[in-house]
Amino acid sequence: MENYFNYFTEIEQHFQKRRGSILLLSTLDWALIETWKDSGIPLEAALRGIDSAFEHYESRRSKSRKVNSLAYCSQEVLAAAEDIKEAAVGAAVNGAKPAPFESCASDCNSRSRFDCRARGSRS
Repeated sequence: MENYFNYFTEIEQHFQKRRGSILLLSTLDWALIETWKDSGIPLEAALRGIDSAFEHYESRRSKSRKVNSLAYCSQEVLAAAEDIKEAAVGAAVNGAKPAPFESCASDCNSRSRFDCRARGSRS
């Protein structure tokens, strides 16, 4: 597990670098980073999302306003986290635990996950 402090400072420094000037993050920005951390969003996804948001911003015709908040990047960060999660599917190491519904699906065949839970297969 990475250092809690590093997660915050890496995101802050990367945002400042992409913005092109030093901007102290607001309390809401820090809360957003904490939400990402608590949600298990990898640092790599946060950095990719920030890059992607700034790439979209830089491709706009009108740049009369600067990006003043990390919240501008939040949707791209979530999308990057989903991309990383999807890329990791099937990349589990031998002996890794199955996903919560994998064994349920094999136990219940074509039944829905709710049927499996009702049966007590895996909760």
